[in-house]
This record gives sequence, structure tokens and C-alpha cells, in this order.
Amino acid sequence: MTLVSRLVGRLAKLPPAKTQAVIVEHDLRVPMPDGVVLLADRYVPHASERPPTILVRCPYGRRGFFGLLYGRLFAERPVR
Repeated sequence: MTLVSRLVGRLAKLPPAKTQAVIVEHDLRVPMPDGVVLLADRYVPHASERPPTILVRCPYGRRGFFGLLYGRLFAERPVR
């Protein structure tokens, strides 16, 4: 867990992080029915069998602050 992750988690009143081990997979190719291929990043807690999925669509990109804000914050707090 990064310092920014801890601060944003507190500001958003999220529960404390359960894990710091987060696997990040960048540029996963997702083919659409019309033939367009979209790219996605996946944040998943390490050693989780069936983690929940959260879909976030953002016009400002999927890395940097938005990846931390949506991906890492929720991956560090898996639902069990």
C-alpha cells in the first residue's frame, strides 16, 4: 500500500486495506463485437481465487492517478 493509497482510502472512508500484494496487468486486449480492440488494466489481489470485478470507464486514461484511485484502492480491499 502506498502513502497516497492510504490517504485516499481514509478520505473516501474505505475500510483498511487487507493486502498490499496487488498484481497489475497492463494493456489487456478486449475485443468488441464490432472488431475494435480496447485496452484495459487489471488490478487483482495476489492469491485470490475469484475476485469481484469493478468496471471503471474514464476519458482521462487508465493509469497514473486514476489507476491508483480505482484499481489499487479496491484491489487492496477485497471482499470476502
